[in-house]
Amino acid sequence: MIADAGETTALMTELGELDLALDELGQLFAVENDRASLALERLEEDGADLHRLDGMLARWRDEVDVFDALRLHGDEQFHSNLLAWLLDPRGSHGLGDHFLQRFLAESGALRAIPAADRPSTLVRREKSLEFDGEYGRLDIWMLNENSDGGFVCAVENKVWASEGEGQLAWYRRVLAHDHPDQRVHRVFLTPRGVPPDAPREREHWVPMSYTDILRLVEETMAAAGDAVNEDVLAFLGQYAITLRRNIVPEVSNDVHELARRIYRKHKRAIDLIIEHRERYEPNYVTEGFRMIRDAIGRQPLWRDTTSNYPYARFMAAGWGNSTS
Repeated sequence: MIADAGETTALMTELGELDLALDELGQLFAVENDRASLALERLEEDGADLHRLDGMLARWRDEVDVFDALRLHGDEQFHSNLLAWLLDPRGSHGLGDHFLQRFLAESGALRAIPAADRPSTLVRREKSLEFDGEYGRLDIWMLNENSDGGFVCAVENKVWASEGEGQLAWYRRVLAHDHPDQRVHRVFLTPRGVPPDAPREREHWVPMSYTDILRLVEETMAAAGDAVNEDVLAFLGQYAITLRRNIVPEVSNDVHELARRIYRKHKRAIDLIIEHRERYEPNYVTEGFRMIRDAIGRQPLWRDTTSNYPYARFMAAGWGNSTS
């Protein structure tokens, strides 16, 4: 059957529109390809920062993380014990009340305890609490009775565990019952400093993060200098390493800051590489098969024979057409 002139004209029109659309699409692909190529070229040219980052990563990987080796970095009890030790002005660390003062300042209680009274602060771990027939244990409890009117600081520490339902509200009621005439300061410590789940408790608990703890540890090390036992400084250095690696790996340090700067500068190229990383990863079976076939072809006494991938077969060249 032969199409009439009207149908032919309509078909030609549609084909012409399709051709224009394909041309436009091809131009868009070409522009995008040029942009991607330019982005990759700029990333390749910016080799100084990439080389520096590679060296920093090598040094970072070589850091010894003792607490990770001992599987302590994820143990909430370990972190609470260590923090209570640092907060105790009479602790064996020899830091006096430095960490206590910085912790109170960071959590919004800078002037809660006068400097002359801080050495008399009591610090307890797993403080037993009882109220209305219920029992609980507060992670860290601090009391200073010499401070004006008395001062209590309660720290609830959550590393990986989630907040217990009604837990913070119960702690708050017990502390109000046990210390009716004293000022009570409540701190909710988590890796990222999230506020309590219950909206009402957000008014009563100060959120604090392990990024803050890391900063306090590093500031304490810098301030202590040679005045503190070198073993204590080494211990704190190890704790800072495990915090950076395992608790707050996103924290801003030299490695992460440089990586962020490179990514911001070369976002298009890096996103393209990530998007197609499976295409760029070598197939070692295919590559190995090709290399063996090439090696056989370069030997004058060998001859490649029919083979089914991934097996490479060859025989002596003088065997003629034998396949055995």
